Amino acid sequence: MEANGVKQFLLHLAECASKITLPGFRSNIEVIDKAAGSLFDPVTDIDLRTEKAITNEIKIRFPEHGISGEEYGTVGPQDRWSWIIDPIDGTRSFISGMPTWGTLIGLLFEGKPVYGMMSQPYVGDCFIGGAGISELHNAEGSKVLKSGHNSDLANSILFSTTPDMFQAGAESDCFNHLVKKVKMTRFGADCYGYCLLASGFVDLVVESNLKYCDIAPLVPIIEASGGVVSHWDGNSVRAGGQIVAASTQQLLDQALELLANAS
Repeated sequence: MEANGVKQFLLHLAECASKITLPGFRSNIEVIDKAAGSLFDPVTDIDLRTEKAITNEIKIRFPEHGISGEEYGTVGPQDRWSWIIDPIDGTRSFISGMPTWGTLIGLLFEGKPVYGMMSQPYVGDCFIGGAGISELHNAEGSKVLKSGHNSDLANSILFSTTPDMFQAGAESDCFNHLVKKVKMTRFGADCYGYCLLASGFVDLVVESNLKYCDIAPLVPIIEASGGVVSHWDGNSVRAGGQIVAASTQQLLDQALELLANAS
């Protein structure tokens, strides 16, 4: 896959998605709860229509590739080239009028994320990573992203979507222990937190109970910026679950030491 061709296609997909998500944002839309007796898990018609639109574009351009979407599941082979889609990551923010949601699209090879995109059309930011380059595209043009160089846990800024995502007991205890070690913790950033890490503004993002589509498209953005990301047990990201991203390997190692008992 040629890098510039993939990047241009991701920008095209971002534009296609925005034609559906933007008119629906901060509007009166119906919300359905997908959860079955667990944490509120909303979905809207905007999620469904956006995923369909992205899927159709991929089928036209790459009919031989597999596709895995949050709302409609898996289509086609997943063993070599495949795409992974979260049409609106942060639907809770979307229905609350908060512009921290984003459209996530990743290109995988043999299950490994190699290119990824996060588009936030209301703000006008589109983050793309892969082939060793992480970039921000917006009205001002494009900018190469570099993660920060902080290796001091006590001087770190930590992001997470919500403390409710951590299970009571060891998982929550380990996260709270980490919170006490850092300089500042902020909640509510959704996928934007990982992109702010790639941009050099955030040092750590720690989350749990993620689906693979929540994190796979973000991995190339983080890694191509110089950041690192893994599961809480230190293994490479090949599924959802417990995720930690850091601006430096030294910082990741310190975070993993505190999270190890819950991995």
